[in-house]
Amino acid sequence: MHEQLQWILLILGNMALISIAVAAFTRWTRGETGAAVSMVLGAVPIAGVVFFPDALTGLLHDFVGTFLGPNDADTATPSPPQPKHDPDPAAVNIPWGTIASGAGLLLTLAAVVALLHLLHRHHQRRAKDQLRRTELETRHDQVLNDYAAFVTDILAVLDRPALADITVAETVRLIHALDAARDARTNPGADYRTAVTELEIAWKAADRHARKQGTDLLPAPERRAVKQARLLLTTALDEDGNSHERQLAYRRAMRLIEDIIDVPKEAVAELANTTRLSLPPHESPQTVTLTKTKDHR
Repeated sequence: MHEQLQWILLILGNMALISIAVAAFTRWTRGETGAAVSMVLGAVPIAGVVFFPDALTGLLHDFVGTFLGPNDADTATPSPPQPKHDPDPAAVNIPWGTIASGAGLLLTLAAVVALLHLLHRHHQRRAKDQLRRTELETRHDQVLNDYAAFVTDILAVLDRPALADITVAETVRLIHALDAARDARTNPGADYRTAVTELEIAWKAADRHARKQGTDLLPAPERRAVKQARLLLTTALDEDGNSHERQLAYRRAMRLIEDIIDVPKEAVAELANTTRLSLPPHESPQTVTLTKTKDHR
């Protein structure tokens, strides 16, 4: 009966340890570190039962014997007493079984602690990687938003035409950096950090160059025409202005700039959306060609 109790406790103890290990691992993956550690500590008594079953089974055996009475083995005729031998003083009785069980318990606990530590490090590393990725995407989106604000603002294009001119070296570098960052964002094997950094540098350089140049690269007559067109477009985009004056300013501005600079299609679309409600259908910006075709060789 003593051995049967040991087997029952061993099976139940292992099942409990496995259940606790699975639950602790689940809590750990959810970031509930305190709950996971509490479960591991709570498993220590159960592990003690599994690795040191003799003490508990002995108590259970005595408890069962007290209430159920002695079994057949206990009522059997006792064997005659054996002669006592004096122990050898030089011999040392080392409890190797107890030492081995204790060492096994310590090794198991050490392995559990090491596993939890590795899982914690892995979780921290993944969290840091995700944070860095989010930061990179935020930086990338900031450049995209700044560039979109430029290409959809026809007045900004008139102020910084070099930023829309693909014959300018700084603008060419920006276009290439935009493509590279877009590809790196969707390609897991690409160096997204480097692509975003190069995009930020290219955007700042192109924008700074365009602001510095302004319309100085244009011939004097074209500079005067762009300046006049900008004033006219300001009037055309004024929603509080007179409808007839706005229509007249719009037509004159388009005639001035359509053969001077390339206007991004996004700026044309934005201008159409802004003025469509106030201009007659036959005067819609969609009926006017804003972008000049250049032969780049």
